[in-house]
Amino acid sequence: MIDTSAVIEHRLENRYDTLEEIGNTFQISTSYVHDILTKHNVYTKALRKNKASYCKNCSSLIEKGDTKFHQGKCRFDYFRIRIPCTNCTIPFFIRRGRLVEKKRRGQTKIYCSRHCYERARTVNSK
Repeated sequence: MIDTSAVIEHRLENRYDTLEEIGNTFQISTSYVHDILTKHNVYTKALRKNKASYCKNCSSLIEKGDTKFHQGKCRFDYFRIRIPCTNCTIPFFIRRGRLVEKKRRGQTKIYCSRHCYERARTVNSK
């Protein structure tokens, strides 16, 4: 005969264990574990572990919410990439999605403005 207080004590100490894991520990069925816990008014559902989320930019732990970035600087740094213009070599920010799309299309020259693009075309066409 199994000591029911040991099962209850195990449940209280190991809140993330399922009924199956508790049953395997004491070599009893899950239904018997469930009966013991309900008889003594102890919760039967295992708690779920919170998933930790880490910032995609700085890789530090994000404490609240399901966001992928810290608000502010990390978000800006991830979605806005600073690159130099092909024509005037002045650095500017471009959105990450736009840069990925340009690379997918095979565009190697990236310009900061329409004006730089047209100036580069006129210089190259001569």
